[in-house]
Parts: sequence; structure tokens; C-alpha cells
Amino acid sequence: MRKLIAILIATVMACTFVPLVGAHQDTIVVTLTPSGTVNIDVTPGTWNGAGATIGSTGTSGATDFNLSNIGTVPVDVTIEAIDTTAWELDIATPAHDQFTLAFNVSVAGTWTHFDETPVAFIGDLPVSAEAQNWALFALEVEMPTSTSTNAAQETTITFTGTAA
Repeated sequence: MRKLIAILIATVMACTFVPLVGAHQDTIVVTLTPSGTVNIDVTPGTWNGAGATIGSTGTSGATDFNLSNIGTVPVDVTIEAIDTTAWELDIATPAHDQFTLAFNVSVAGTWTHFDETPVAFIGDLPVSAEAQNWALFALEVEMPTSTSTNAAQETTITFTGTAA
């Protein structure tokens, strides 16, 4: 009988310790954040409207302007501009105290008008100079048909790059 009790006690003890030798899992969460910088450069930084006068159109040369991706990631670029102190930037046609602006990214391309609302300028501009990380473009201004001021007017054209 003692043997039987010893076997029962040994069996109970063995069953009690079995969970202690079982497998256990744990995890870690790894967050991977790609790093990179968006950085664009537009040259030259000024333009005189090709000397356009009231009621006329001024157009730069097809390769007068250069936008380069000097960051570390491909970029999508938008373009927008603002009114002058006395003239309204209009996307349609010039009128009294209203002017228009347009850009052309390719020599044989079409003109795209823009105003205060960002418009797609170029998409997925690469990083590497080997893959042409720049775009040449032209600008065009259509001056107001008439104006209430003869004072010089300035507008600012803004290019915004975001990671593609």
C-alpha cells in the first residue's frame, strides 16, 4: 500500500509541475519610420513678367526656370500664387485689375493656368541626378486689360514639394 500511495503522490506532484515547464511566448513591436527630406529649389527666384505691359502677354523662355529636387526622397510638386496689392489673380481671362498666370513644364506642352489654389506642377520628381531630378519650365503672365493704378505690382509664386 505504501508503494501505491508513493506512486499516487509522485503522480500528483508530477501533474502539478507540468505547466511550469511548458512553452511561453512574448513579443516586441518594431516601428520602422523611413527617414528622408523633402527639399526643392527653384531658380531664378525673380521674374519681371517679360516686360509685359497693360493689355499684353509676357512669356519667359521655355528653359528660363529650373525646379530641382535636392532632397532625399522623390517629390510631387504643386504651384500657386497670390493676388497683388491692387490686382486679382484670375484663372480664366484678364480683365480690369485682373491678371492670369500660367506655366509650361515641357517645351511642346500646353499652358496650365493657376491661381491661389494649389495645382499639380510635376509628379514623382526623382532624387538622383542620373534620373533627371530637375524640370525646366516657362511662365506666362497675361496683364490686366486696364488698371486703376500704375504702381508696380508683385505676386509671389509658391512651389510646394511633398514626398511622392
